[in-house]
Amino acid sequence: MQWIAAAILVISVHQHAEGAAEITNGAEFYIFCKLVSMLDSEKIEDVKAAEIETDAHSAWTEIQHIYIMTANDTYYSEGTKGPDEVNDSDGAKKKVRIQKWKTYRETWEKQDDPERAGAKKYSRVSRENLTPAVAVKLDKLYSQALKIDEKTTQKAQAISDEKTKIRAAVRAALYGKTRQGTGTTFALPDDIDYGANYAGACSGTEGPGKSLENDLMCLCSAGAQTNSGTLKQCTTFEADSFTETGNNKGAFDTIYGKLKVICSKLQEPSDLSLEALTAAVAAFTSRLGHTAHSTATNKGAYTFGKGEDTGKQCTGTAAEGKSCVNYNAVVTASSGTKLTAAIKWLGQVQTAIDALAKRRQLLREKEAQQTRMVTLLDSMQHVYEEAKNPQQLTANPENKQHQTPQQKLKECEKYHNKSKECTDNGCKRKGKTETEGECVADETKVTTQTNTAGTGETPKEGAAATGCTGHKDKTTCENDKKDDKQNCA
Repeated sequence: MQWIAAAILVISVHQHAEGAAEITNGAEFYIFCKLVSMLDSEKIEDVKAAEIETDAHSAWTEIQHIYIMTANDTYYSEGTKGPDEVNDSDGAKKKVRIQKWKTYRETWEKQDDPERAGAKKYSRVSRENLTPAVAVKLDKLYSQALKIDEKTTQKAQAISDEKTKIRAAVRAALYGKTRQGTGTTFALPDDIDYGANYAGACSGTEGPGKSLENDLMCLCSAGAQTNSGTLKQCTTFEADSFTETGNNKGAFDTIYGKLKVICSKLQEPSDLSLEALTAAVAAFTSRLGHTAHSTATNKGAYTFGKGEDTGKQCTGTAAEGKSCVNYNAVVTASSGTKLTAAIKWLGQVQTAIDALAKRRQLLREKEAQQTRMVTLLDSMQHVYEEAKNPQQLTANPENKQHQTPQQKLKECEKYHNKSKECTDNGCKRKGKTETEGECVADETKVTTQTNTAGTGETPKEGAAATGCTGHKDKTTCENDKKDDKQNCA
């Protein structure tokens, strides 16, 4: 176990430097220190990809902008009423809402195009001027984006909930009792789960395992003793200044405060991660009952720290040698009790581990949705280009076939007083001369185009319905055979 090996190395170095052998609970102290520093920092691991977070947010914003720029005139000008529809029945309130919408839209609508000097990033294409096919594409893509955003928001809330669970669990592990996980900081509470005195805190069922703070104090202090030698059971750091008696709740806070400072000097706290907490639990359980005793209850199998070879083990009645945490009573209180149920703080650490694992899963699921949003933007931008450049579609004969009479009429209106462009685009002149007057749709051509199937469509009647495009009618086609086989072109 890497943690224990590190602990033993630290202990041996200090023993050699001090010429002493008092650090009997050094490895246990190191394990608790790692846990205390990690839990107290509440620094939850950052496993999310920052780039996808930013990219997805930008993609969703861009998709919304494109949809607004291609919306109908009412939505473009006034926005949506939202859930508070009553406001729109009040003229003044409606005016305020519309003005807010306009101000919002204008903050981004007039942006310069970063890729084209002198050009604007957005251009207005009213829904009334779009082909049905383009409008359907825009609606479908926007609908997909809405669902992705909804799922992303749900995942974000679930991730936040797991973070709250993690904080609540680590606070309960440190200080006992039920704790709230809200807020990013947590002050030392005044209702920490300690035993009434050293004996009650460190053995029996009243104190052991209720809080990590209680159990850390048991390792390194003693009952009515004020000898600085008690700290040397754990570490030689600042041992001379440690003179508190560990026999009442008032002193326990002082002792814990000093021990926490020492812990912070041993090593920088690790992030709260699945791996770090799992390693901490493994280190604790592997060291539990490390010192075998012949006369202790269960031979000291559930004792953390050396203690003495007696039935009670952790009495704290001497400056050293009788300090430890005896979990025997809480572990054996009932048959089949799990260690995480008997030792309350250990159970809270396991709760934090489970929440960290769930949070990771949710982060992966959220990032999958965000990746979909980024990909969807490419499709939305492509359709936006179709909407802005209808001439590229109408220049293609196959795309012209899909135009309705109303669409053709709007297209022809662009060529008023332009004779050549009018006739070249399938329109006809309606005016006094060939160069002046209105350019209108040629009904005969529009009708022909409307009745002609577009690429990929199935014609409805006539020879084309059977695929016999080289014959006058269906009967002629079916009768045209060669070597007893149909010869339809």
